[in-house]
Amino acid sequence: MEKENRKQKVLLFVLGILCLLVVLGYQQTKIQEIRSSKQIESLAIEDSDVMVSLNLPFYRSINSISTNQSVQEPTTIEIRLEDRIDWSMANNKTIETNLYRYSENIKKVNIINSKGEIIYTKDID
Repeated sequence: MEKENRKQKVLLFVLGILCLLVVLGYQQTKIQEIRSSKQIESLAIEDSDVMVSLNLPFYRSINSISTNQSVQEPTTIEIRLEDRIDWSMANNKTIETNLYRYSENIKKVNIINSKGEIIYTKDID
């Protein structure tokens, strides 16, 4: 009887650890888009380089950036950013991209969400 109790406890402990690892693994891959202008610290444009700094919690880092020329306004570049949980706590808050592949007459850079809504905009001087 005592051996069965011990086996059950060990089995429950192992299942608990397994569930915890599954939850942590899911959180590691959980990606969120930048949804608010409050998350954007700065957007600097120099020549054809764009540098975006974000205001992220210490446990999140920039995960990806995508750029596209706007269909409605060909003189506008749209940037979409995503961040993820970063267990290394590196807190990468800045990302840089180059706009060399777009036309020379770019006048504005918009940061958008997945619905195409503009959350931040900056004119190029």
